[in-house]
Amino acid sequence: DSIVAPTRGGVVSLTADFAGLGGDSRYVKTVGSVTYFKPVWLEHVLSARLEAGHGFGWGGRDFPLFERFYLGGPNSIRGVKFRTISPVDESGTRIGGTTELLGNVEYIVPIPFLSVVGLVRVATFFDIGNVYGFGTRFDPTDTREAAGAGVRWHSPFGPIRVDYGINLAGGGAGLGAAAGVGAVAAAVAGWAVAAVLSGTGTVHSPRFHEAPFCWTVTCGAAAPAVGGAT
Repeated sequence: DSIVAPTRGGVVSLTADFAGLGGDSRYVKTVGSVTYFKPVWLEHVLSARLEAGHGFGWGGRDFPLFERFYLGGPNSIRGVKFRTISPVDESGTRIGGTTELLGNVEYIVPIPFLSVVGLVRVATFFDIGNVYGFGTRFDPTDTREAAGAGVRWHSPFGPIRVDYGINLAGGGAGLGAAAGVGAVAAAVAGWAVAAVLSGTGTVHSPRFHEAPFCWTVTCGAAAPAVGGAT
């Protein structure tokens, strides 16, 4: 019912790329996604997105590096650095994958008393997914997870989204609560904030992968990560 701040309805998308009629690349890449928003009560909204993609090279050519799948970042698995969920080669370099699975769930609550500054909503979220191929065997039960909360503000300058995500697959997850808190405190003390002046305006910690959480700030994009205008 809205491109910027949807509260009901859904979108189904399927894209397919075929390369090989000209140039050096020969590959096929398909991505399908389903996004749905359902009002719950008192203008609360439950939203979800499922996405899957697969690609391969043909004619004796490899699937190109620049077309491979990566996950992590403000529009996929929050709490994990941008494009760091990926198969790696023998040297540990992330090389992207041929298959991706991604799921996002958000529960969104409006804040009426802040309406004077524009539509303000808070959200909790859970993200799950992984990238497979090139040595990482396809297994839908082998996933990376993140959870957290955020604020969505439709400001006079455009939509702004701020999310705080916890990487459930790493950091202090296996060390207990006390060790986890210590790891977070040490990471915060040693972090330098890097502002990435790109299309999404994302702000990340450059050392987030050594700690179990990550901040993301997105400006001028859709408020909900699982749908809306991009």
